[in-house]
Amino acid sequence: ATMPLIGMTMEVVLDGKRMTAGLIIGLVLSVIGALVALGGGLTGLSLGIGAAVCLISVVTFTLGSRLTVTAFPKLTPIGRVAVTLAGAAIVTVAAALVQIAFGGVAPDFTTFGVKEWGALLVFAVGGLAVSQVLWIKAVGDLGIGLSSLHMNATPFYVMIILFAFGAPWNWTQAIGAAIVGIGVLIAQGVIPVSPAKS
Repeated sequence: ATMPLIGMTMEVVLDGKRMTAGLIIGLVLSVIGALVALGGGLTGLSLGIGAAVCLISVVTFTLGSRLTVTAFPKLTPIGRVAVTLAGAAIVTVAAALVQIAFGGVAPDFTTFGVKEWGALLVFAVGGLAVSQVLWIKAVGDLGIGLSSLHMNATPFYVMIILFAFGAPWNWTQAIGAAIVGIGVLIAQGVIPVSPAKS
């Protein structure tokens, strides 16, 4: 829910982007919609160490997404993702090796069967590679701020997938996604915030 706020702030501070009434209204609606879609809004919200770690994660992901586009302006979205995912793979493998060297539990690949390798393949190709290419393409075309507004509809997309596999329909997430959608349309100027002059 905080990602659009972080993305817009980065664009204002780093790119000198001017905030318009439409962007501000869209941003507010996107955050509200995301909170509704997550269920319960601010009720029961805990701002402990977990929230701080989550915020750091969102800031680094947002900044990393922006830098992936700005640092490699001549590369295609596939090229940008190939560079950043290769770097992520190297860091992840290094962290895993350090963890094992300090007495951590090593993975036991003998327990992997067709189901486990299949699930890993679906995540690696569909959940990571394809989605990251689409995400970086969006950041390149729309900017990190507007792309982040669209990201707040993710709980609704997840609900649609779960619904297709037999889970019950969730009206809370549907309403939250509708609020996010309206916010995105206002932020992009599709729905004007002031009447057109004749």
